[in-house]
Amino acid sequence: MEYDGIVLESWSRWAACGVLHDPEMRNKNGKQHLQQAYIICPPYLEKLQPHDFSPEDLQSLSDAVDSFSLMNYDISSPHNPGPNAPLK
Repeated sequence: MEYDGIVLESWSRWAACGVLHDPEMRNKNGKQHLQQAYIICPPYLEKLQPHDFSPEDLQSLSDAVDSFSLMNYDISSPHNPGPNAPLK
């Protein structure tokens, strides 16, 4: 496999600390083109909190990231059964 890039696995506290809004961090690639994959864990709550990764965050990163992977296997639980990928 000839993969040359970086995978960023994020959780909501990154957003709370402003990492997603740091242009210097997003532009670290410079002139090299490395593939970037951004791993997104959806929030457990139906209503997004200010620190959750939002559709607007996804849009703002879309020009700088080659692919996104939505991790959704922890949504359902015995106390809250339902679909494993409740995307709207």
